[in-house]
Amino acid sequence: MIKNYFKIALRNILRHKGYAAINISGLAIGIACCMVIFLFVRNELNYDRFHEHGERIFRVLRYATGDGAERRIGVTSAPFAAALQTDFPTDIEEAMRVMPNEGLVTCGDNSFYEKKFFFADPNFFEFFSYSLLTGNAAEALATPNDVVISKAMAGKYFGEQNPIGQTLTLDKRYEFRVTGVFGKPLANTHLDFDFVAALAVFQSRPWFSNWWANNLVTYVRLRPGVEASVVEWQFPQFMEKYFGAHFRKTGIIRSLLLEPLPEIYLNHATTFDPIPHGDPQTIMLFTVIAILVLLIACVNYTNLATAKSANRAREVGMRKVMGAHRQNLIAQFVGESTVLAMLATLSLRGAGAPPVPPSQCQARQHSREYRVAQVH
Repeated sequence: MIKNYFKIALRNILRHKGYAAINISGLAIGIACCMVIFLFVRNELNYDRFHEHGERIFRVLRYATGDGAERRIGVTSAPFAAALQTDFPTDIEEAMRVMPNEGLVTCGDNSFYEKKFFFADPNFFEFFSYSLLTGNAAEALATPNDVVISKAMAGKYFGEQNPIGQTLTLDKRYEFRVTGVFGKPLANTHLDFDFVAALAVFQSRPWFSNWWANNLVTYVRLRPGVEASVVEWQFPQFMEKYFGAHFRKTGIIRSLLLEPLPEIYLNHATTFDPIPHGDPQTIMLFTVIAILVLLIACVNYTNLATAKSANRAREVGMRKVMGAHRQNLIAQFVGESTVLAMLATLSLRGAGAPPVPPSQCQARQHSREYRVAQVH
């Protein structure tokens, strides 16, 4: 019986080619638009969800209150990481710091201004799931003059030569030895970098031990089973220990918050934030557009089917005379709609799968307050 329904549906489609072409093309365009938007939305919502133990990784935010205002601040000073691990040994498994930066990179006679030159702690490639093509993740940033570069940068500066052991100079001042090469980071990560150098190169600088030199992004990984809210509840005592005298003097109280790794990209409520962000309103807007486009395609199909129903009244009457029940007629027309929808979907294969649209979010320009040049 079902086979007969589909056979009749195909015969009707072939008999009314113009009507079928309009319906199939309308549904195909609607489905294609929805698929493209779905891929974009899925990409935006999947930021930083590929990291191992990512559910236990959090960014440390400073939370400031005073004068009736509340602010979330995305940068911290260098001493925070070690202090957090020391004061919360049973809660925090590991801490790691990143400093986004930009500068003039020189190799021989070639010099380029690079905007994605990061500094990080030695455990960067173990803390996050960025794999190395060449080099040891545990030792790539072990010494203060180590740097790991992307495959694209290796070709840019060294061509066909082996980049391992080669020297790069930053701002005509800091020399780094290439110890590893990584593939381009996944598109859906909030950390977009081409170079990762050892943060320890600055450990002799006065600002590196200054609690008020806030130019780093600090991350922590909690131990299994530890809730972020439990750790946050203890942060006021932590801040009182290191900043209590200043709080009482200025009347401005600061605490700390833990921001889950997957929420960083879409969080716009953070100030002094040197990383790129997506826009939740844009995601919502595109989702609504996708629903409307699909709804319009369905309404278009329904209107055409309704207009065509007058021409099929004789067919319906004849089927009733021949003993067809209401359920049979419903099954027949649903079968035809299903065939049209399947053909519309299959027609997309001829045009190729829709590409993933690039993120509309562009990285903010780093504030000059937090560039390395200002702390030299």
